[in-house]
Amino acid sequence: MTPLAEQLRTASTDAHFAWLVPLLKEYYDPMYRYQLGKKAEKIIFRGTWQDVASWLAR
Repeated sequence: MTPLAEQLRTASTDAHFAWLVPLLKEYYDPMYRYQLGKKAEKIIFRGTWQDVASWLAR
């Protein structure tokens, strides 16, 4: 059964993780790291969203 057919049958999106996780890990994560690396010298602060919110509020 395809992920879409499974979703229609059960109303669950869990079946999509079999193709979605590899796509994110093998394509988007490396692309994100590559693009971030090209702009590393422009980064003035890095942290969690709470760290960034605190840094911006100063």
